[in-house]
Amino acid sequence: MIREATLDDINGIYQCAIAFHSELLKQKGMPFNNSTAKKYISWMIEYPQSLFLVAKNHSVIGCIGGVLNPWLLDENVILMTEMIWYVLRKDRGSIGIRLIKAFEKKAQEMGATKIIMISLGETDDPISLFYKRKGYHHLEHHFIKDL
Repeated sequence: MIREATLDDINGIYQCAIAFHSELLKQKGMPFNNSTAKKYISWMIEYPQSLFLVAKNHSVIGCIGGVLNPWLLDENVILMTEMIWYVLRKDRGSIGIRLIKAFEKKAQEMGATKIIMISLGETDDPISLFYKRKGYHHLEHHFIKDL
């Protein structure tokens, strides 16, 4: 089942966030702070300009969340910017596809005219290739530096 997240889902989403960090972000030098993660997840669930969906069987097995905002250079373009999209390794398959389809549909209902999805790999990694097959095109790369 895929539905909008509630505050009752925080612990399950938090477990997805831990797994997401361990699998994809830790080796890139990104930190993880327990209280910050829980606070930000709660904020995203309650903030009217954000969207947080969960996939559940008996517990949360995946999530996708993003924030809605106008584009800096044209307020008529409303972006839904993905902040997290993750499915527990043991539950991958159609769940991720169903999550992104539900995210696109709900974002459009909220007024989004474009969705920005993130890939942590290169332009030819599996997630980037998946996005291209689903009609997304490459926009930019981000670079990060410790200060």
